[in-house]
Amino acid sequence: MKNQQILFAAALLSLGVVSCQKEEKVITQFTARIEQSSAKISLDGTLLKWSATGDVVKVYSDGATGANFDVTPRENNATWAVLSGSIAEGASYTAIYPAAIAASASSVTLPAVQHSPAGSLTEFPMYAESTTDEFQFQNLCGALRIHLDIANCTISRIKVRAGSSINGTYAVNVTGGVPVLGSCANGTTATTLELGTAQSVAGGHDFYIYLPVGQYNDMEITFYRTDDGYGCTKSVNATVERSVCSTITFTGDFTFADPNLLSGLFSVSSDKQVRFSCGNLQYVDGAWRFAEHQYDVLGSDNDCDNAWDLFGFSNGTANNYGMNTSWDYDDYSGDFVDWGTAINPGGAATPWRTLSKDEWTYLINTRYRAANLHGWATVAGMGGQVLMPDDWTGSIASSYSADAWAQMEASGAVFLPAAGRRSGTNVNAYDLGDLGAYWSSTYIDAVYAYSLRFGSAAVLPNYNFYRYYGQAVRLVQDNN
Repeated sequence: MKNQQILFAAALLSLGVVSCQKEEKVITQFTARIEQSSAKISLDGTLLKWSATGDVVKVYSDGATGANFDVTPRENNATWAVLSGSIAEGASYTAIYPAAIAASASSVTLPAVQHSPAGSLTEFPMYAESTTDEFQFQNLCGALRIHLDIANCTISRIKVRAGSSINGTYAVNVTGGVPVLGSCANGTTATTLELGTAQSVAGGHDFYIYLPVGQYNDMEITFYRTDDGYGCTKSVNATVERSVCSTITFTGDFTFADPNLLSGLFSVSSDKQVRFSCGNLQYVDGAWRFAEHQYDVLGSDNDCDNAWDLFGFSNGTANNYGMNTSWDYDDYSGDFVDWGTAINPGGAATPWRTLSKDEWTYLINTRYRAANLHGWATVAGMGGQVLMPDDWTGSIASSYSADAWAQMEASGAVFLPAAGRRSGTNVNAYDLGDLGAYWSSTYIDAVYAYSLRFGSAAVLPNYNFYRYYGQAVRLVQDNN
């Protein structure tokens, strides 16, 4: 595998600007070229050159507020470029590429979503610092080259999940002349590669994703199919080295499944089992989705404008599936319209649905060994109710770390976080982590409907609430 170290030299040109008070010097141009290769990035013999339609460098003077410098490749030689902008002259300079990841003069924010047409790698993170008029850009990360060869399959996105942070804000430390990413301040463990244009992988296709340097054991890579959004997850061990592209190859038959569906089977009647969604229902920034983790709740982030996970009882589009802050009973009256229709707008064809009052009751009180298959616990610091699948024979602990819960989830466990409740625009803070209230699909009259209510001491599967209360929603699919 080729070493991808990328070196640039930049000559600073200064321009004197005269004001009525004093003369202030500013830098208006950098001339950038590649010292040791013939392109901006070299991956497996593929040379990626400077582009005038998207390449931007952030430059900082004396660690102060940075300025964007546009890239203009030199005619007939895109390995050279002129960087145009304006910044005050200083004693030292730092530069970060691409400009979008620059958090400060000495830190970068690696994104949780990388956008890459056709899966190529065009914006590999780089850093440079200098006290003279020259820059040498060096890579901050390594890359995975993911080779897929699956018959009759088209991929829309790829998600990589690791046991440690792989995105977020990192300090940049220079050790022995080499930039190294330091600790991460606010990262998450998953990064998604959005391909822009769906790609056929029949016959083989390569996808590139950049990651912080490290040894990743039991890394999960999920491939999402274009036609139905179903995913296939593979576990691998990977070593990511700075300036090195490491290859992982997948071939043969893949089994795709709904990535939002948990594996455990739960009886909700004498002849019906269901599987639960991977998290509570959310509506954020104009789109329906499931929470990333089972223990995630919005809490006070329910802004009743762009973010919701506590909904009034749903009568469909009349009250926007319960995204309504009114206290008027009439705004919630009418027949129930399932939230499953909202998240998968296929009408009657949607597989997602809300459990009825009788189904919640059967699940909690009636199924075989019901009393042994649920209990209060704290998961990743959040209190709530643990539900175990029908075939579970172990015990339920009182507390789980995020890592310990991941193992429970792999065994089919479900966690209903105590997400509290909402009245109008007020999320009751004293309920969060203490009270769980989840709607059923069954209503009593125009004022009341049934829900599952629980705390640390009791579980009530058929509790009646005012329909205007904002409560959590957890969807299921029937096991066919």
